[in-house]
Order: sequence, then C-alpha cells, then structure tokens
Amino acid sequence: MSSTAPVHALTAKYFPRAIVSLRWAAIAFALLGAIFLAPAAWGASGPMFQGGTGTASDPYLVADANQLCRFRDAVNDGNDFAGKTVKLAEDIDLAHVEWTPIGAGTRKGSGAASGSTPFAGTFDGASHKVSGLSITTSPDADSAVGLFGIVKGGTVRDAVLDGVAIDVPGSELAGGAVGLLIDDGTVSSVSVSGSVSAHAGVGGVVGRMTLSGTISDCANSAAVTAMTGVGNVGGIVGSAYYTTDTGEMVIEGCTNTGAVKG
Repeated sequence: MSSTAPVHALTAKYFPRAIVSLRWAAIAFALLGAIFLAPAAWGASGPMFQGGTGTASDPYLVADANQLCRFRDAVNDGNDFAGKTVKLAEDIDLAHVEWTPIGAGTRKGSGAASGSTPFAGTFDGASHKVSGLSITTSPDADSAVGLFGIVKGGTVRDAVLDGVAIDVPGSELAGGAVGLLIDDGTVSSVSVSGSVSAHAGVGGVVGRMTLSGTISDCANSAAVTAMTGVGNVGGIVGSAYYTTDTGEMVIEGCTNTGAVKG
C-alpha cells in the first residue's frame, strides 16, 4: 500500500459501508433541515389576530405576515369587516412572495361585480411598514390589484408600503395600496415606494376611484407606468370618474415624487 495514497481513497477501499452510511446520513440531515427550517405556509395555522375585539378602541391586532394573510383570506371568503377596525401591531415583511389582494374582485361598470368581496372596514397601519409587496399576476383587466383589491366604503390609513413591486401588464385596476376605491371609500396618510406597472388605470396609491371617495395626505415615490398611449395613469391615482349626483370625489394634501409614464 502506497504511503502517498489519499486518505479518502483508503477509506473507500477498506471501509465502503462506512462511506455509504455517511452519505445516507448526510441526505437525512439535509431532509430534516428542509423540514424544520422551511417557513410555514402563510395563513396555514395560528390565530387570525394577536388580540382585540374589532372596535375602534380595541381593534383587531395584526402582528405578522401569517396573521395578515389570515385576515386577507377571511375578507376574500366574504367577511367585509364593516364596522370593524383592524390595526397593525408590528412592521410586516411579505418577502416578495406573490400576494393575493385583500378584498379580491372585479369591477362591473363603475362598481364591483357580483362575486367580489370588497373590504368595508377600517384598516389602520398605525404608521407601520409593510415591505416586500409583490404582485405579478392578474386574472384579467377588470381584476383589482394592490395590497387591497376593492375597498367599498371602507378606510385604509396610516400605512407605509415600502418596496412595492407590482407588474401586471393585463390589469386596468392597479395601485400600491388599493386597486379600486368605491362608494365613499377612503385612503389617507399612506405612502408608497417601489414600482407599480399595469396596462392602464394605474396609480402609485390607488388604481381607480369611482362613484365617490377620498384620497388625502398620501405620498407616492414609486415609479408608475402604464402602456404607452393608453393613459389613465397617475402618481396618486390612475383615474377618478363617475361621481354620483349626491357623492363627491376628493383628492387633497397628496404629493408625488415618483416618475409617471404612459
């Protein structure tokens, strides 16, 4: 036996079963690591809220991405949370995992189509940050896209949306915070950074506002892009139209520093 033979060659020659066992052990440890270190599916388990009863003085509290997803799923299953307040208790990192909007649905004319599940309560971000919002798919042009899809008579306020990445070439209802704001819905004191891109009806904060509503004290620094020549694009809201005889639309105290193209 040569004194210069590599150690691993000697081991393989004289202890072949040990090598096989070590290989299987390595595979087993890798599988265990994948099982125990992989993050749990959002919304799969745990309480929907950290606490609270949903009143204005004792709001439902959302403390992590899992709870935000469970809240989203409850809205999309038909609970519009009308008369209830949901409040962020911590910053939320959505980690650029594909997001399904809260209050999913589509428009019909100037309102929400049958089968939509708009959000009608109050969402208070409490100045917390929601980062890593990513949306790259939209079922069709009329599907509302944003952190919230459709807000009907509800309120989204005091939230910081950081590093938004929305790119839905087929959508005509895309906003960083809300895709479609209708029926006296309100978005206030919301800031958006990152990028929002869609076919049309695209805004940094709100995609479209119809019938009646208010957007106030919001700030956008996200790049907003619509297909060239199509229009309906803006730093704060992509389009606002179809006011009712008794309703009104208000956009006030807002600032945009993001590039707008379309």
